[in-house]
Parts: sequence; C-alpha cells; structure tokens
Amino acid sequence: MPGLPDIMNTSTDKPTRLVPRDSQTPQIQEAAREMQEQARFRRRILYSAGFIALTAIAATVGYQVVEGWSLLDALYMVAITLTTVGFGEVHPLSLTGRVLTLGLVVFGVSGALYAIVAIAEYVAGGILLKASGDAGYRE
Repeated sequence: MPGLPDIMNTSTDKPTRLVPRDSQTPQIQEAAREMQEQARFRRRILYSAGFIALTAIAATVGYQVVEGWSLLDALYMVAITLTTVGFGEVHPLSLTGRVLTLGLVVFGVSGALYAIVAIAEYVAGGILLKASGDAGYRE
C-alpha cells in the first residue's frame, strides 16, 4: 500500500527490526531480564527434579536386581533414604546393597540440595532487589 513502510522486506535475508535495539526502554530491558531469570529458574528446578527422579528409578531397579526385593520394598527403601527419614533397612542389605544405598544418598541429597539452592537464589534475588530499591522491581 502506498504510504506505509514495507516491514516485510523480502529483498534481503535479514528481517527488518521494527524497534531498534538502542531505542528499547529500560522497562522492556528489565522485563526481558526478568523473563530470562524465570526461565533459568524453571530450567534448574526441572533439571534437579529430573535428576532426583532418575536417581530414584535407578535405585529402585537396583534394589530389585541386587537384593531381589519387591517393587514396593524397593520404593519404600528409596523413599526413606531420599527423605533422610532413616527408619532402617526394609531387609538386611548385602555389601552391594550398602554401596547402592551410599550412592543413593550422595546423588539424591545432592539433587535435592541443588534444587534448594536454586529456590533460595531466586527468592533472595527478588528480596534483595526489593530491599535495594531497584527501580525495575515490581510487585
């Protein structure tokens, strides 16, 4: 149409930018930074949840194979070990079963701590921004 700018310039391979990067307002830049931080937080939580789930699945299968336990006994042992409740073993453990339990503790607790640190960083970051009076912080 005459008089309208051609925003779909097909003569070049590069798309035409409607808003030059230099002219973006601080509010847009802050919103983009906040979205990136939220995406990073979600990604870290998903990674840690996936890591814990894979650890639990591997340990459950491990108890079934190594100790010959039923699915319920293996799941129960994984649950009380990962939550650090420590009710004691479901059945006496062989040496291999004890090594499996040590691995479960190390990997499971490490994954949980990673998630806790990610949550703490996310919460503390918002609290620190609010306390510092950052103009970009919005409730």
